[in-house]
Amino acid sequence: MAMTTLGDLFATNATAAYEVVTSFMDRDPVTRTPFFESGLLTNNPLVQQAAASSTQIVELPYWGDLDASVEPNYSNDQYQDIAVPQKIGTGSLRARNAHLNEGWGVMSLVQELAASDPFARIAARLDNYWRQEAELRVVATLKGLLADNIADNAGDMRIDLAATALTANAIIDAQATMGDAFGDLAGIVMHSKLYFAMAKAGLTDGDSPSATATGLRNRTVLGLPVIINDRAMTTTVATVAKNVAVFLGRNAFAYGMSAPGGVVARGFETSYALEYDREAARGNGGGADTLWSRRNMIVHPLGYDFTSTSITGNGTETVARGAGWTDLANPVNWTRRASRKQVPISFMLVNA
Repeated sequence: MAMTTLGDLFATNATAAYEVVTSFMDRDPVTRTPFFESGLLTNNPLVQQAAASSTQIVELPYWGDLDASVEPNYSNDQYQDIAVPQKIGTGSLRARNAHLNEGWGVMSLVQELAASDPFARIAARLDNYWRQEAELRVVATLKGLLADNIADNAGDMRIDLAATALTANAIIDAQATMGDAFGDLAGIVMHSKLYFAMAKAGLTDGDSPSATATGLRNRTVLGLPVIINDRAMTTTVATVAKNVAVFLGRNAFAYGMSAPGGVVARGFETSYALEYDREAARGNGGGADTLWSRRNMIVHPLGYDFTSTSITGNGTETVARGAGWTDLANPVNWTRRASRKQVPISFMLVNA
């Protein structure tokens, strides 16, 4: 396990050794969380409740729609005519609960010489850290859904085009894969490189970049909000590198994050979402401290089952129990259960 040591605080070059610990500055986090900032990911209380459970495989139940394709009854005055009511259908989607943890260790002597509390800085950034992890799970999942769609559904959720074909018609074609459900679109997720390529092609609304402009203030494409995320997708199709714009509808993902439920010890319910570990003998008796943070998280695309066909975790476990980023991006783990129109996601692949 990595520990913050004196080598992280002092220059190792003897001729240029100087202390850097007297005035630690709090650098603003560079990494943004645009899925949350845009409202595409919001905590659903029911999914949060499922995340709080100790089970790894969870069922997310839902009510079906009313079937308007069946012609309704017409009232009459015939006593012998008896109307037969319809029933509302139900279903469930199989999701995987991720029981996550991460720790940050600091040697006690470092804390003393730094005259600053590193754990205060860590604790202040935990919420942002776990939001970033949720977004990385979204991106990995989208990669898996794209690969699954190409392999199992004839690519009916994507269009593929060369960079020179980046036109308004191409953006419309991507939306058209949703049929008459395209009106529920909430925005487009893309890498900043793809966004600026669209700006150069004149596809963005509002200001164009220039030497005197303050930036692209109105981030929309054909009226759709743009969520710029440089962790957004890139992929390779037949050895050709592709940038991917993802069109997402409202509630495309079910999301819930919860602290672990706790352990029962001596009749008391003890939460261990945040735990402090002290090892006095480390550092030759100087001591070491570790702050552990734990979260349960469900990030699941509506209309899909996660089959758990291949679970490898992050590669560090003796036995993998959790679905890691590689597992989420693996198409064998996804099966589309809903019709195309019921999945508010489409992909536009553009040659990089």
